[in-house]
Amino acid sequence: MDLKVSFRFFFKKYIFAKGLNMRNTLWYKVLFSNMKKRISVTVDEETDKILSKLTKDERYRNKSHAIEEIILKYWRQKNDKTKK
Repeated sequence: MDLKVSFRFFFKKYIFAKGLNMRNTLWYKVLFSNMKKRISVTVDEETDKILSKLTKDERYRNKSHAIEEIILKYWRQKNDKTKK
């Protein structure tokens, strides 16, 4: 069982046992508010090699993290240019 999943399970049992309103607790907001959506991406071989290099250089934790950060960086740069 994944550590985050097992912690969520423990957290729910703890809150229930204490008779607290789970949705009003800070831990609930931390654990459940930033869930990421799973998507599928198909890339060509050259793009895959670039992503592998980025993850080997330890700039990014994994390919998914690299794609997410690069998209966010692109989006921010694009929006900054349109505001000027």
